[in-house]
Amino acid sequence: MKKQTQLLILSLAMTLSSTSVIADSSLNKFISETVINGAIEIESHFSNDFTNQSTNDISVATLQLLFDSEINKHVSTHISLLHEDDAPVSVDEASIQIKISNSVSLIVGQMYLPFGNHNSNMLSDSLSHEFSETNETSSLLKYESATVRSSIYIFNGETKTSTPSDTIDNLGFDMAYVSDSIEVGFSYTNNISNSNLIAESVPLVASQPTVTAYVSAASVYTNLKVGQVTAFFEHITALDEFSASDLSISTTKTSPEISSLEISIAIQDTLFSIGFQSTQETIDFQLPKQRWLASYSRKVFKDTALTFELYTDKDYSVADGGTNNDAASATVQLAVAF
Repeated sequence: MKKQTQLLILSLAMTLSSTSVIADSSLNKFISETVINGAIEIESHFSNDFTNQSTNDISVATLQLLFDSEINKHVSTHISLLHEDDAPVSVDEASIQIKISNSVSLIVGQMYLPFGNHNSNMLSDSLSHEFSETNETSSLLKYESATVRSSIYIFNGETKTSTPSDTIDNLGFDMAYVSDSIEVGFSYTNNISNSNLIAESVPLVASQPTVTAYVSAASVYTNLKVGQVTAFFEHITALDEFSASDLSISTTKTSPEISSLEISIAIQDTLFSIGFQSTQETIDFQLPKQRWLASYSRKVFKDTALTFELYTDKDYSVADGGTNNDAASATVQLAVAF
C-alpha cells in the first residue's frame, strides 16, 4: 500500500511538472508573439457649463493597454484594457480574428462597431462620435482591398423594445472607398439606440434600456489629405423617429442629426486644428446645439505630445428645452504613447 501511494505521488508530481512546462511554454510563446502598445494621457481641465457653474480638475484621462497576438497564419487576437477618468480598468475590447483569405476576415468578440468614421485631431470626441459610438459583442465579416473597405455585422443589442426579445436582431454595415489622399464612406445601422450614449439616456424597464421601436440611422463621411492639410467631415442622421415616451425632455417625436467638420495643418512637429459641429433634436442626449473648437499640439519628445484645446458650446433654446446659454471648456493634455 505504501509503495502504491509513493508511485501515485510520483506520477502526480510528474504530471504537474509536465503541465507546468507546457503552461510555461505556452506563456512564453504568447509573450513572444504579442505586440503591446499603449497610451497614458494626463489632463488639466477647466470648464464653465450652461448654468454658469465652474469646475476644474487634474486627472488620468486615459490609460490604455493593447495586446495583439498572431496565434498562427489564420488566427490573431486583440485585447484592449482601458481606464478613463474615475472609471476602473476594464476590458474594453476582446476579439478573435480569423483570416479567411487575403481580403476577407471574420472577427468575433467585444469591439467598437464600424458605424461612421470618427477621425479627429482634437482632444474631445466629436459630437457625432459621442452620439453613435457603440461597443458590443458582435460577429463581423470584413473585406479589405487596396481601394475598398467594407464590413457587415450582427449582434444582440443592449437596448430592447417595449416587447423585448433576447435575439440577434441588430445589424449594420460600413463601406468606403480609400486612397492615400481621400476616403469616402457610408454606414448604416438598424438600431442606433444601442450606442453607448443613447443606451444611457433612454428609459430603463426591468434594468434594461428600452425604446418603443428600433431607430435606424445612417452616416456619410469623408477624410481628405492634401500636403500638410487634413480635413474630416461626417454627417449622421436618424432614419426613423424616437417616440416622445423614449425621451426625457422632448414632448414630440424626434429624429436627431449631427454634423462635424474639422481642418488641421501640420507644420513640422506642430499641429493646428479648428472644428465646427452642429446638432438637431439631440437635447435629450445632453448634446449642445453647436460647438466651435480649436487645438494646438506639439511633439515635445519622442512619442510625447503636449496639447491645448479650447471649445465653446451653444445650448438649445428655451422653447426646445434648453437654456439658450453658452458654455466653455479648456484642456491641457500631456500624452505618452508606447
